[in-house]
Amino acid sequence: MKIAIYQMDSTAGACADNADKIITAAIEAQEKGAEMLITPAFSLTGTHLQQLLRYKKWDKQVHLQIEKIKQVKGISIILGFIEKEKNRFSHCIVGIQNGKTHLISQQEYNKQSDCCIELVGKNKKKPLIYFDYSPFSLTQFHQIYNKLQKLAKKRPVLCVRPVGGQDACVFDGSSFAFNAKGELSFQAAFNQESLQYIDFTDDSFLGSLNARPSTDEELLYNIAVTGLRNYVVKNGFKKLCLGLSGGLDSALVLAMAVDAVGAENCEVLLMPSIYTAEISNTAAEKMAKNMGVRYESVPIWDIYQSFKTAMSHRFNGLPDDLTEENLQARIRGTLLMA
Repeated sequence: MKIAIYQMDSTAGACADNADKIITAAIEAQEKGAEMLITPAFSLTGTHLQQLLRYKKWDKQVHLQIEKIKQVKGISIILGFIEKEKNRFSHCIVGIQNGKTHLISQQEYNKQSDCCIELVGKNKKKPLIYFDYSPFSLTQFHQIYNKLQKLAKKRPVLCVRPVGGQDACVFDGSSFAFNAKGELSFQAAFNQESLQYIDFTDDSFLGSLNARPSTDEELLYNIAVTGLRNYVVKNGFKKLCLGLSGGLDSALVLAMAVDAVGAENCEVLLMPSIYTAEISNTAAEKMAKNMGVRYESVPIWDIYQSFKTAMSHRFNGLPDDLTEENLQARIRGTLLMA
């Protein structure tokens, strides 16, 4: 059996958009000869929905999109969503086949509700599909990997994982599978939305092997950029504006911003004062030019002096300290917000 694994980037609450993506993937998978499409847990609704779950017509919207997906014929589709019944929420996994919906799993919803199902068939080893929805951490992937590898010594195991960012959570993809000997037989791309194919044989899920980044630094950088990009796009922002001091911290933030949304969508402000070293101004300008972003210098000394004048009755006779340093930081923050 040829199975399509949709390592999907869902948007929280955007059920119609998510359904369209599932339908598009199902049609493409069918054209490539796949008999089944498997999507991650919560693929239809997204997760970490917070106040969206209070929407009175939530269930109606979810099931309206399921009806739309049911119009796709000729391929089985497995998807997940959050169902609301009175004040209770359930994490559901359903299968859609020939216009009919089959409930596969239903359990109480929480933000870490992983789920396991057995792939129905004639195989005596009952292959296991594990829907993991753990946000990225340096240790989480290896914990799940080791856990499922032990299970795979008795039967094949497929782990389907989402990708993409949603507010503070980022999911790194890297769906994988083991054969019945506990050997890695499929590894999806890291940190990329993808539609990939595996063949299910008597005792194995067999597909391509994609490498994960080799260093923790590369992992963390890629995940941070994904989280930033998705936060911007999914919340409807178009551009980023940031302050550039010429130091290491702001240089890293600038690199992340450009990688996330492109240089054409980034703008930086240089906000020097008399305390700013000339090398910092020079370095900040060079960074902006090297990254191809628009930049502008807005000196803050006059604004800073007006703040001090306004507070002179309280500062009179006191030496400059962290209070004055914080004033500069707040002025820069105000300019960036403006």
